[in-house]
Amino acid sequence: MYQARTGCQWRYLPHDLPPKSAVYYYFGKWRDDGTAETIHDLLRWQVRESRKRHEDPTAVVMDSQTVRASVNAPKATTGLDPGKKSPGRKRGIATDVLGLVIAAVVVAASAHDNAIGITLLDKVAASAPTVTKAWVDAGFKNAVVEHGARLGIDVEIVQREPGARGFVPEPKRWVVEQTLGNPHAPPASRPRLRSTAGQLGGNDPLVHDRHHAPPPHPHLHPDLARSAGLASIPDQRERR
Repeated sequence: MYQARTGCQWRYLPHDLPPKSAVYYYFGKWRDDGTAETIHDLLRWQVRESRKRHEDPTAVVMDSQTVRASVNAPKATTGLDPGKKSPGRKRGIATDVLGLVIAAVVVAASAHDNAIGITLLDKVAASAPTVTKAWVDAGFKNAVVEHGARLGIDVEIVQREPGARGFVPEPKRWVVEQTLGNPHAPPASRPRLRSTAGQLGGNDPLVHDRHHAPPPHPHLHPDLARSAGLASIPDQRERR
C-alpha cells in the first residue's frame, strides 16, 4: 500500500516497515493469487456503499491516456501514439460514475483505442456483470460499440459539442477524465504505467489499486470480511 501510494523504489521503503524482500514477497504472492485485486474490489464496494449505492455498478465510463514512459522502459512495451505524436504508453481505464476504477490496462502508445476499449469491456463484463451501460469518447469507434452489444453492454459515444475549443468537461465522461488527470489526487488514484509484459490485460496490482475517494472511516467495514463473490445487499440504493 505504501509503495503504491508514494511510487518509491522498493529499497527506499521506510525502516519501520518489514524488510523490502519480505514486502516484495507478499506483493508478488498477492498479485499472483488475486488477493490484491480482491482487496481493491472490497474497498471499492465499501466506498460505493458509503455513498448509498449498490456495491456493484450498472454503468461505466471508459477512456485512455497517453503518457511518456521512462527512458529505461523496454522498447517492446512502448510505442508512438499516431494521433498525439507522443511516444510512451497508454493507460486505459473503466470507472463507475463515482470515478472508482473497475478495470484497467496498460499498453504501448501505438495501440488503437478500439483494442483498449474491447479489452476493457471484456474485463468489465467479467468483474462486474451487472454493468449494462458504458460511455466513451469519439476515439472509440463502432468496433467497441458492436463488441459491447455482444456482451449486453450499451456503449454510447459522447460527442464533443460543436464549436467547443480547449478542454470542455463532457456530460457523463468527466468522471473518468478526473480520475486520469486530477493533479491533486494521490499518485495511487491514477493508473500508473507499470506492466510486467506490456500487453493488454497486464496483471500488475498497481494497475488496479486506484481509489481517489478514500473510505470515510478509519476502520474497515464489516462487509470486508465477506467473500468477494457475495451478492449485493438487497435494498433501495442507487445502482449507477
